[in-house]
Amino acid sequence: GLNSPFLYGAKLHYNGPGLMYTARKNSLELEGKPAEVTVFGASALQQSAHAEFLATGGSLYYLKHKHVIEGSEKVMVQVRDKITNLVLSSEMKSEGVDYDIDYSNGRIIFYKPIHSVSDSGSIISTNILDGNPVYVMVDYEYEVPEYHFREGSYGGRVTQELPEWQDIGLTIGGSFVREQKDNTDYTLIGADSVMKIADLGEITAEYAQSETQAVNNFVSTDGGLNFNTIAHPSDEKGQAYSFKGKTRPIITGTPGLG
Repeated sequence: GLNSPFLYGAKLHYNGPGLMYTARKNSLELEGKPAEVTVFGASALQQSAHAEFLATGGSLYYLKHKHVIEGSEKVMVQVRDKITNLVLSSEMKSEGVDYDIDYSNGRIIFYKPIHSVSDSGSIISTNILDGNPVYVMVDYEYEVPEYHFREGSYGGRVTQELPEWQDIGLTIGGSFVREQKDNTDYTLIGADSVMKIADLGEITAEYAQSETQAVNNFVSTDGGLNFNTIAHPSDEKGQAYSFKGKTRPIITGTPGLG
């Protein structure tokens, strides 16, 4: 297996006879044309997350996860437009200056309460920030259990060469990859085939579809007692097709006499 301070994983590879159906024995056996199989899995020992808190007017906020990596947090206070939700102002906060953090329990305590709405302190004010909601934004990394493959990456690829038919050979393959990294869940599924025609060349056809989803993004309106997942408009899906041909040169004519 592979291991590092932040990653555990393993990779298996097989290259040999394929699993073929044998009619005379009415069974599946390892025989005939070659096949190749590769599978892998890796589990990250730490993951990143993003939490948004609608300010409660208090000082105490609980992150979604415990066992936060020391020094990994980035804390910001934002004022957003109460109608459009656009960011009107933002201010980074510093540990030891603006807040204390308990990394083991994922708890942040601000030295001064964070008001739930922006306020100039005056009853009559022309300040455009007055009355707009305030959010506490925290990006951080946290420890995850070893071999927790749902929060790492895994996948595999299989290729199988099929028996030839009238000088035509066919190899088919399939791939699958799932990876979670930087608050993004990425999935790729692919299929491909190579047809070889004796003395003429080969044709390759490929198809792939992918999907990217934002994950580990949470919002809380009660200081971290409850969280909801943030729906992200950046989720993407895509498909791709490819067809390629390769021909062998055909030499015709009468050889010259020398």
